[in-house]
Amino acid sequence: MHRLAIAVVAAALLAGSAWAAPRPSAPPLVEPRSTKPDSVRALEKAREDSLRAIQPHLSGGHALGIGLITTLGPPAVALLTNPPGSDNNIASEASLAIGAAVGVLLGPAVGLSAGGRDDLATRGLAIRAVGYAATLLGLFAVAASFENSSSTTGTTIIASVGLVGAGVSVVSCIHDLAITPSAVGPARHVSVRPLVDEHGRLALRATF
Repeated sequence: MHRLAIAVVAAALLAGSAWAAPRPSAPPLVEPRSTKPDSVRALEKAREDSLRAIQPHLSGGHALGIGLITTLGPPAVALLTNPPGSDNNIASEASLAIGAAVGVLLGPAVGLSAGGRDDLATRGLAIRAVGYAATLLGLFAVAASFENSSSTTGTTIIASVGLVGAGVSVVSCIHDLAITPSAVGPARHVSVRPLVDEHGRLALRATF
């Protein structure tokens, strides 16, 4: 009986030590490495950067044509949908004004952007946006003076500012359309090819 008890205790101790023993951890996962050499990856990245920096664009004449179409298109559509002399003259005049405003604001910028001159497009768009804001302010001042049947010096000044803003917007539109052919230049088609320079290094050659 005494030996049986000793055997039971020994078996329990062995089982406890086996349970408490640290288990072998799983081997860490190793991500597969790219099979491309670093030089090839660098060349591909440089090619992508070059293509983003040098985008092909339309010629100056085509960019001007797009600018004219997008400038004159909205008011032309407004005239076709609500011609003058229709039953609702107010709707016809309002649609024509909105169409002309949209064309003057966006048309030259679309043409310059199509020619790859986003810098000039953004500049002209910002100038016309400021002019539009001044014009709206002047219109509100004039409408308020008509509603109150009175005109003050401040109202006159604000109306004058609105008139100047409208003039600036129109002049900016004409200016951007006029400079589009010379600012854009001939059409540019870019071809980027890898090559090895005289030092044995990989490089890129861009041809226009």
